[in-house]
Amino acid sequence: MLTASVRRDGTAHFAEANRWGTFPSVSAAWRISDEGFFQGITAINDFKLRASWGQLGNSQTTPFPPLRRYSVTPDYAVGNTASQGPVQTTYVNPNIKWETVETLDFGFDISLFEDKVNFLATYYDRRTKDFLFTLPVPIMSGFGDMPVNAGEVSNKGIELELGYNGTITPDFTFTIAGNFSTVKNRLESLEPGIEEFNTSSDEGLGGVYRTAVGYPIGYFYGYNAIGIYQNSNAAGQALPDAVSGTYPEAGDVIFEDNNGPAADGSPKGQQFSGQPDAKIDTQDRTYLGKTIPGYFYGLSLTANYKSFDLSVLIQGQGDFQIYNQFGRGNEDLQGMGRNEFTSIQSRWTGEGTSNSMPRAISGDPYNNNRFSSRWIEDGDFLRLRNVQLGYTLPSSLLSSTKTITRARIYVAASNLAVITNYSGIDPEVMTYGNSSSQRQAGTDEAGIPQPRTIQAGIQLEF
Repeated sequence: MLTASVRRDGTAHFAEANRWGTFPSVSAAWRISDEGFFQGITAINDFKLRASWGQLGNSQTTPFPPLRRYSVTPDYAVGNTASQGPVQTTYVNPNIKWETVETLDFGFDISLFEDKVNFLATYYDRRTKDFLFTLPVPIMSGFGDMPVNAGEVSNKGIELELGYNGTITPDFTFTIAGNFSTVKNRLESLEPGIEEFNTSSDEGLGGVYRTAVGYPIGYFYGYNAIGIYQNSNAAGQALPDAVSGTYPEAGDVIFEDNNGPAADGSPKGQQFSGQPDAKIDTQDRTYLGKTIPGYFYGLSLTANYKSFDLSVLIQGQGDFQIYNQFGRGNEDLQGMGRNEFTSIQSRWTGEGTSNSMPRAISGDPYNNNRFSSRWIEDGDFLRLRNVQLGYTLPSSLLSSTKTITRARIYVAASNLAVITNYSGIDPEVMTYGNSSSQRQAGTDEAGIPQPRTIQAGIQLEF
């Protein structure tokens, strides 16, 4: 089997030289089980190898980036009179071109034992080249951002599906199906002139989210907290801290010194040395976790026994982190006048009392509450998504009605249970910002959690 296609797409948003894009694709498959040499293998009903490669284009960005746009909203004072005047509102980039999403995948499908067992396996590598991005720029330019083709991003992994159709007796049948997928997200490159960048700020103390070559898009970026100064002797040996502008005291957080400025003669674009420099400053911010799960999985079960039916759906994901912003706001320990979590009762109150939660001190002079690994938690979870149990009434009970041909009663529950070590309300957090692009995803602001729903009902057919 072979399929091939070519798309030719155009957009009026781009400059004439970049207006059109050409995107080919091809896919092929070989059903080996239909070949003559395979006929003697009775355990395998169907076996197919498949592969595909293709490109698609994306032009969604700031409208008409090559054109200047103006507004007359600002008022200017001319003597004692307020007058309107035009002002340019967009940063012009005539070089914007199509983003290209290139996907390669290959795998196989196999059915065994008269289609009782079905297994699918796929490897995929999806690369987004010349990806369109609204890049933050210095405000002194007169603009907040500009549209660019920023570089290349890759997403690769495997997808597995396994199903089994079983029959215990003619009255008792069941189906079990599971799936497992992995994702490795990585920024492969940035265009010349674009360095790694923050996508949000944290009270002037650095970015919460950062994007850099070699890392996942929008990873958490801050200070690594490695303990608590237990006594005045330990605090007296602390490194100078340029962030707080003061030295710590017993009960304050120990922040890790892991970086310094790049030495003279370092390669162009290298900002940091990667070696401690005996002081704590903004250069010691580092990778704290990623917001894109590394794997997803699911398991479904359906069973039928005589007039009873049961369905269960379990889902989960793992290998990702959450910024517990709500926890940070309720464990700040900065002073009176607000409520706090009961967890602050385990704060440091003397040597040996805590090595994770600092002392309570008005004003937080050492800035223990700065964005750090204290507020980053693993978000792995397993959720019992849906359960439903039903019973279909015997047709003999309905025949006398001469109207109802089928009746089923059922009880069901959704979001019945969650297994997780995350301390927040719900590991599937509602995020803020541009979560669709993972630039500000994974922040828990204590939005309304998913409700647990229990219901009972009846289904009738007439």
